[in-house]
Amino acid sequence: MSQPLKYSFQNDLAKVSGREVLEKNVFIGANCTIAALPGKTLTIGEGSVLGIASLVTSDIPPHTFYSGEKAKPIAKVTIPFTVDTSYEQFVRGLRPLPGKKR
Repeated sequence: MSQPLKYSFQNDLAKVSGREVLEKNVFIGANCTIAALPGKTLTIGEGSVLGIASLVTSDIPPHTFYSGEKAKPIAKVTIPFTVDTSYEQFVRGLRPLPGKKR
């Protein structure tokens, strides 16, 4: 009688992917891709917002709005975008980043 095949998909998955950590009050827009390198941890900081279809491959600092095909910082978030926050409140709470021109 042959031995049952022992295979762990989870062990193989750990070799080809990293770990993503989403802190509190993070908003992720539709069709975003968050990809950590194998063996690495990628953190999306508390209160951060990712715009629609953003590609994230590195850490996002807390309270920052990132957007774009290769996500870049757009603004500082002063009002987290949660279920209790209207879109208008969120937008009014965005602040320009130092050194960023419109």
